[in-house]
Amino acid sequence: MDIQFLNDIYWGNSLKNYLLFVGIILLGLILKRFFSKIISKVFFTLFKRFSQEIKLDTFLDLLVKPIESLLIILIIFLAINQLDYPLDIVVFKRTVNKVVTRITLIQVLDKIFLFLIIFASFKIILRTIDFISHVFAYRATLTESKSDEQMVPFLKELCKIIIIILGVFMIMGAVFNMNVATIVAGLGIGGLAIALAAQDTLANLLGSFTIFAD
Repeated sequence: MDIQFLNDIYWGNSLKNYLLFVGIILLGLILKRFFSKIISKVFFTLFKRFSQEIKLDTFLDLLVKPIESLLIILIIFLAINQLDYPLDIVVFKRTVNKVVTRITLIQVLDKIFLFLIIFASFKIILRTIDFISHVFAYRATLTESKSDEQMVPFLKELCKIIIIILGVFMIMGAVFNMNVATIVAGLGIGGLAIALAAQDTLANLLGSFTIFAD
């Protein structure tokens, strides 16, 4: 069977590239739910030992959709990389000291997809924190003390804030090529100034938290 027609070029790409593009998209959309459930179940096995009282459905409800989102992003990224033109066209050009800087459409798309991949990955981490806090909240209801029930939401939000800050720094460094170390150093100096100005308030806050934790 002659399949040479697959190498025919239309608008800068071969027919084979277009078929690969469409095939990857369709196959990914059909199998995304299946693979997202499989990945979620694999993750659940990591937490199963300390969360035996929590059903699998609760974990799947939290993780399936964000994992699906990540898979869709990866599928589209893989499909687009099967094409050439017009992804190699120059969308930005600048000359500084006789040094020419060119940014092509594929480079822009790579940055966009990198941002989306990081965003979706950290969303999965945040949903995992939700599940862990759900486990501890359930265990807190089994105790006579009410203080642990108040502690779980606080620690949950604290962990989320830390993860979001790490995600922002990662996006700034990986996507926008910013010097994260310099930014962190600047924030450290600013934070030190704020801490010195409000040291009494912070001391009372930390003291209250320590007493509450004990």
